[in-house]
Amino acid sequence: MGKHVILSCVQSHGPEDQQQCLIPSQCLSVINGTVGSFVRIRYEVNKSFICQSVPLASSYCEQNFRIIACCCVSVGCDKGTSLTLNNYKIKISDITVLRPVTIQNVNVTVILRSVEDVLKYRSKARQYEKTLRRLLRQYHFTNLSRLHCLNNPLAKLIGVSEIYIESCGLCDDEVGVIGLDTQIKIDAVESEDRIKLSRQKAVNLGGLDDVLTYLRLLVSEPWVKQRDFAASGISYPSGVLLVGPPGSGKTSLVRQLCTDTGACLIGTAGADLLSPYEGETEEKLSKIAEKACMLSEEGPCVFFIDEIDALCPVRTKESTLFCVKLTALVLLIIDKCKECSNLMLMAATNRPYDVDPAIRRSGRFEVEVPLLPQEVIETMLLCATTITPSIHKNLEFITAKPKVSPIGGLHEVKQQLEEIFIHHANYAEAYDNLKLKRPKGILLYGPRGCGKTRLIASLASARGCTFITANASHLLSPYVGESEKRVAALFHAAHLAQPTILFIDEIDGIFRSRDGKTSNVNVSILNELLQAMDGANMQATTLQGVSFLSSNLSSSKDQVLVCAATNHPNSLDPALLRPGRFDRLVYVPPPDYDARLDILRIKTSKAIVTPPSILEDIAVKTSGFTGAELEHLVTKAAVSSIKENLSKENNLPVQLEEKHLLDALQHSSPAVTEKEILAFQEFASKRI
Repeated sequence: MGKHVILSCVQSHGPEDQQQCLIPSQCLSVINGTVGSFVRIRYEVNKSFICQSVPLASSYCEQNFRIIACCCVSVGCDKGTSLTLNNYKIKISDITVLRPVTIQNVNVTVILRSVEDVLKYRSKARQYEKTLRRLLRQYHFTNLSRLHCLNNPLAKLIGVSEIYIESCGLCDDEVGVIGLDTQIKIDAVESEDRIKLSRQKAVNLGGLDDVLTYLRLLVSEPWVKQRDFAASGISYPSGVLLVGPPGSGKTSLVRQLCTDTGACLIGTAGADLLSPYEGETEEKLSKIAEKACMLSEEGPCVFFIDEIDALCPVRTKESTLFCVKLTALVLLIIDKCKECSNLMLMAATNRPYDVDPAIRRSGRFEVEVPLLPQEVIETMLLCATTITPSIHKNLEFITAKPKVSPIGGLHEVKQQLEEIFIHHANYAEAYDNLKLKRPKGILLYGPRGCGKTRLIASLASARGCTFITANASHLLSPYVGESEKRVAALFHAAHLAQPTILFIDEIDGIFRSRDGKTSNVNVSILNELLQAMDGANMQATTLQGVSFLSSNLSSSKDQVLVCAATNHPNSLDPALLRPGRFDRLVYVPPPDYDARLDILRIKTSKAIVTPPSILEDIAVKTSGFTGAELEHLVTKAAVSSIKENLSKENNLPVQLEEKHLLDALQHSSPAVTEKEILAFQEFASKRI
């Protein structure tokens, strides 16, 4: 014979040819086997078949001699994996003759086809065990064997698909058979459905380890200490709602949770269940819930509904009959699933304010876990600057990361803003230990064009924060209740994208003082802003904000700094300026001489100014000019210079001569009057 033989694996199709292998007589003679000898055929490392030899006179093929083996008894295959029927090239030394003995004790795990078969087994355990003994007597096996008996008629009768031999006390050169006195202990009875649903791939959650630890304790402790909870009369949480933007890891978190706890996962998405045909959506959802309840009878199970907002929209007067019926059915199914002791309900949404409030009450999805973005690893900082986060693509009000732009002058204002930000971001725990409130809101006031918006944008960019800006056009709506919802969504976006600097420009145009001339709409919008800044526990309806923003985030984790700008501070409602809201007022004055000279030098840094001393003269003559007006002056001078030098090459730097700057100055005038400056100073003195 040659140095190797070809092994072909086939499935068994009946009890008469089970566990047999057709082996050439020459091969059987080399390994000192006889007719009917049991052999171990190793086809991979630590993987083999146990077969009874049936010698053939000749089975030579083009490749070499061939062995045809039934793979109904294998060793070394993992639970739940399917056998690969293939051809293998093996050596003669991979075939070993085994000595048959009677087994004294054996521990087995039985795999049934479906969860229904498991429930039948539990109701008639004694009859099933007798049939299982007769089934095991048809096979010879060793330690850690796997019996594939899906095609066995007796196994089909009781729904058995596989049997795992955990231990049977045999030596390496022995093969065992069940005798009349063999003690059979069934360690576990599982279903194929549960094994398939429990096999989840491990994922790297990247920063959600604390959330996973909390969920693992929340889910597994009631299962482990079920008797203790029942004896004490305490009901543990029955549902968990994961809230976070798309791509934040909600579904991956649930899969990893099931992998860690050994629970099987029944998952579905709300959008997948929706159907245009009447009654089909309800039927699909009921079948999935029924399957989850049945699997929980077998062991711990997680029933996960992704995009639950598609199934449970808020019920209003404008809701269709279909939406009302669907939401009512989901509530009924949730209450029914609570009766299953081994079933944990979990759901996920990125639109919590569009979910019906009845879903989130106690006894249903009562635990809400917000998934907020993680810190960026230092090695990824370079790549992060070129990637737009998914949260910025899906939420309103998110703006692109502002570029760092130099701001002339205003050194005291910059230093004051830096100190406020540092106290807000870096000393959170210190403020919590002292039971004090951190700086939460900054109001920048001063004449228009002095750089209030640019100051905040530059601060956000320098500190690596998300910069969210909104004004009257973003927040005001002609529809009743829509403006309040936009205010809530603004703070919702800020909390999801934190660390965040939330900037409301021209706040006096939206949240004016509540006097006799103010409409009810403006009062309602102002109240919504006050609640959001106070962290009040708002109701999650279509008209108002989301409760998890305030109730689930402690002050030490809140990294949202609210900023606003106005050039009419006297028109704001006093409630906005009390401590705990916009309690840090920063006056942004018109630039003085040094600041004006600094601004002129920054704006002309890319040009050639002749003579350079002209900038000092311009700074003296522009008293009362704002930063925006100085920038406009340099722009007009540059336009004049470009018109005179159209014939020159485009890549040459712009030359700003004295006549260009003086001519632009003659056609410019200061926009800030002494009266306005005195009014701002008077407001500042009142606040002090």
